[in-house]
Amino acid sequence: MGATRHYAETFPKKPLNQLPVDTICIRPGNGVLHLAGEGTRGTLYAVYEFLERYLGIRWYTPEFEKVPSMQSSVLSISEYVYSPIMEYREPCHIGLNGLDVHYYSKKQIRRFATRMRSNGMMVPDDEAWGLQCKTLPHVWPVFRELVPPEKYFDEHPEWYALVDGKRDKSGQLCLTNSGALNALQENFLRQVEEHPDATHLTITQNDTGREDWCHCPDCLKALEEEEAPSGLLLRAVNQVADALAAKYPGKLVNTLAYGYNFNFPKVTRPRANVSIQISCPMETLRFDSTYSVAALDDAMVKETKNFYDTLQQWSAVTTKLYAWTYQINFGDVCLPIPNLYNIGPDIRILTANHVRGIFAQGNAYAPIGDFVELKAWLTAKLLWNPQADDRALIDEFLEAYYGAAAPYLRRYVALLDKDFQQNRFQYHNAYATPPKLAPWLSLDAMNEATRLFAQAEDAIAHDTVLEEHLKRVKVCIEFQWLCGFEEYKAEATRRGIPYLGPADKAFALQRFMDDCVARKVWRLCEGNGSLDILPKALLRP
Repeated sequence: MGATRHYAETFPKKPLNQLPVDTICIRPGNGVLHLAGEGTRGTLYAVYEFLERYLGIRWYTPEFEKVPSMQSSVLSISEYVYSPIMEYREPCHIGLNGLDVHYYSKKQIRRFATRMRSNGMMVPDDEAWGLQCKTLPHVWPVFRELVPPEKYFDEHPEWYALVDGKRDKSGQLCLTNSGALNALQENFLRQVEEHPDATHLTITQNDTGREDWCHCPDCLKALEEEEAPSGLLLRAVNQVADALAAKYPGKLVNTLAYGYNFNFPKVTRPRANVSIQISCPMETLRFDSTYSVAALDDAMVKETKNFYDTLQQWSAVTTKLYAWTYQINFGDVCLPIPNLYNIGPDIRILTANHVRGIFAQGNAYAPIGDFVELKAWLTAKLLWNPQADDRALIDEFLEAYYGAAAPYLRRYVALLDKDFQQNRFQYHNAYATPPKLAPWLSLDAMNEATRLFAQAEDAIAHDTVLEEHLKRVKVCIEFQWLCGFEEYKAEATRRGIPYLGPADKAFALQRFMDDCVARKVWRLCEGNGSLDILPKALLRP
């Protein structure tokens, strides 16, 4: 295994050190099987590829794997060499994300991430596991971290954005002020010096959710020239990138095309050592890849067109284009999200537009929710090979992880997808919190989903492992019943049809909370989503 002397002698014209990043090689030669690749990660990936491809071993979560019995010790192995098109692969999901280790240990996450060929910067670091894309200590360094207003504002208020006639202490910078730019550059390079092994270095605006760029005369003049705030940000990033290239050639500065900096600037272009990470709107990719855009309202059609136009514009000016995608409701991970069939098409659309790295933000907060384990595994598999058959992968996981319950879950997935298409609602607010619910999910669909889960439970009765797997996804329907308790009951009475939800809301809520505690769930969303907010939110008069 690896770059051994035997490998070099057997394949003198196929050196490993000239391969693209993370390339794997499975090569039989001179009676020996060689498992190797580019760097430590490439060799590890080659080993796991061999175990999967030829021995049928599968790892589905950090705790659940399948190791089949071998009927024969004779294997027919041909040469296999693969270079991943995605150089940066970050499925930010539970089990693959080292920022939150309430459920899995760092060792489990490292091992599972390597088996999934994920090389993202949120994987706990360990040289034995091939390291990962290294970043500065802050995952996404923003202005207020690099030029903190607590340190500089009182003496240099002119360094910060002029908003509504006042300098804004929240930390957004005036990007035409030389003092602010020099401080940004100096502090950024100091962090690079303190962390010389960092390779991916980010500078971007504060994530305030407001259009709070600087409105001073010089910034407004630059904005008029660029016709987009992103031009001002890119000018600042380019200045830092030039200084970085002079002192640390080979390192990249990453910045986000996100929020008010999303649209393409008219004048400024990124330096060769600047990567652009484009933020993919919650709905745009999914609507374009699966649903007819013509059936949507004008605002969604406009947003979809703007996204694709901007994606292509950025793609035309940089070979380092990354994406930030979303697979989650940040407000509550327990609400159903019918996006399982869209993950594969989304990734392929980005790949076709020359995106070469993806941060896929999913459920990294709780081990329960809308197929949390399946989405983590599926996303990782598709980031490694975007051309893989995503429907076949979904079926494989359902069969392996849910056993005899799989047929009913397959019908459940199709049910949610069909109900969403028929109702045509935007299927979730990114920060919807209780008592808000998935408004597209009809009473008829909820009743049918409840029947399907009952059948699934019967199919795996007395198998405690599979029962636990099923429970973790069933919570979505249980929680949806709680969120829409009054509305669903009233509709059932009005229409004279069955209501299959809980009879007593308070009792069902307590059972739900008890189940969360039993599974070490301490929050259900990105922000303050502790369990103790649920009674007040859901037990309304």
